[in-house]
Amino acid sequence: MPKAVVQIGWDHYVVDLDAAVAFATMMTTAESYLTKGYGEARTHYVWDQEPSRALPTIQLIPDSLYRMAKLAGKPADE
Repeated sequence: MPKAVVQIGWDHYVVDLDAAVAFATMMTTAESYLTKGYGEARTHYVWDQEPSRALPTIQLIPDSLYRMAKLAGKPADE
């Protein structure tokens, strides 16, 4: 199954290409949500966001590169 690297903020994740496309499609319809305050004074907000803001970065990764990176595992802490 083809893999893709999905970047959300500063984090990168490897997922099946189908999952990456489904996630990007879902994010195009997502609304922003925020809460402010505490306890009884807490308020909730929902609004439409700018379409380009919600889209994650998706990059295809060749199977050979995926397998090589998978064998390498997690890098050592520096």
